[in-house]
Amino acid sequence: MTWAQLGRDNYAAAQLLLEAGQLRSSISRAYYAVYSVITHYFSSTRNVDFAYGGNNPSHAQMLALALNNLDTKTLSEAVRRDLRSQVRGMQRRRVIADYAPTHTVDKQDARDQVRSAKYVLRSLGVDQ
Repeated sequence: MTWAQLGRDNYAAAQLLLEAGQLRSSISRAYYAVYSVITHYFSSTRNVDFAYGGNNPSHAQMLALALNNLDTKTLSEAVRRDLRSQVRGMQRRRVIADYAPTHTVDKQDARDQVRSAKYVLRSLGVDQ
């Protein structure tokens, strides 16, 4: 399996979990879809080396890569700005879903997360 395939697989899982009402898990899977696709994008198209010689970035490194190193030749400024905003929001929602059990997560939060994942996957060329 490749990082791109892992991204598509996690996106499909996020959709199924949303439909099943498993909102926190849906939010988490949508985030991991994006994490996987960004890992694919930087490892295969940008030849980025990850920290500690790893096969993938830390979550902090993934966010920094998405915020600061998207390709200016193939992605417009508007798309790069939208991607940065989407990834920031997705990471914030994932942390709440996974680590803040007393915080209420509703269906709209999960829908927004899945919608953001779809946007990132399409923008980086990993269509479902």
